[in-house]
Amino acid sequence: MTKAHYNGYTLDMIADMRDLELSRLQVITEVLRDKVREHYADGVGVTDLSRKAGVTRRTIQQWIE
Repeated sequence: MTKAHYNGYTLDMIADMRDLELSRLQVITEVLRDKVREHYADGVGVTDLSRKAGVTRRTIQQWIE
C-alpha cells in the first residue's frame, strides 16, 4: 500500500495497524533466527546465511551465539 492509501485512516487506526505489524515482525524475526540456527548447525556458513536471510553477518553471529 502507498502512503496516500493510509491518509484516509484515523490516527488511532494507524497506530493499531503499526502495533500489529510490529508484533508480526517480531514473530517473523524469531522464526527467521530459529531457521538460521538450524542451518548453521547443519554446516551452512555465516556469509551464506547472511545473504539468504537478508541481514548482516554481524546479526547472524549474534543469533548463533
